[in-house]
Amino acid sequence: MDLSNYEISASSNEEGLEPGRYTLEYVSDEMIEGGTNGWVALKATFKVKTEGNYFVSATFALEHNNPKVVEIGLDKLAKLARACGLDNLKNSDELVGKLVSAEVVLNKNGYPEVNGEDYGKTYQPVKQEATPKKVKPNKSESDEDEDTSDIPF
Repeated sequence: MDLSNYEISASSNEEGLEPGRYTLEYVSDEMIEGGTNGWVALKATFKVKTEGNYFVSATFALEHNNPKVVEIGLDKLAKLARACGLDNLKNSDELVGKLVSAEVVLNKNGYPEVNGEDYGKTYQPVKQEATPKKVKPNKSESDEDEDTSDIPF
C-alpha cells in the first residue's frame, strides 16, 4: 500500500510509561494459545487511569500440561478478582470496568505490563477517597418569625 499521502512520523511526543504502582481499569480480555505444552491463557488489558493514554496487559494461565502453572494462573486471577471486589468470579466480563491498583514493570522488550513475577500479590483494591458531605444549614424563613418569648434574657 502506498502511504506517501499520509504523514507518518516515527517520533512520538509521548514519553513511555515508567515502572511503578498505578490505578488500572480492566477494559478487555481475550483467550490466547501457544506452544506444544497445552498452554491456554486469559490475556487481560488494562487502561492506566492516572497517566496519559497507556494500556498494559497481564496473562493468566488457564490450561497447561504442568498443573502447577495452571494453579498459579488461577490463583493470580482470583487475587485480581478479590482486589476488584469480586469473591466468586464466573465470567471475565464481570471484571470489565473494575479498578485495581497494580505494579507495572517493563518486560524484556521494554513494554509496560502488570508485574507477573509476584504470583498476584501486586493486585490491591483501589482506595476510594472520601468525598466531603455537603451539610445543609438549618434555615428558618426569617429570624423575625421565631417566637423568642420563652428565652430568659
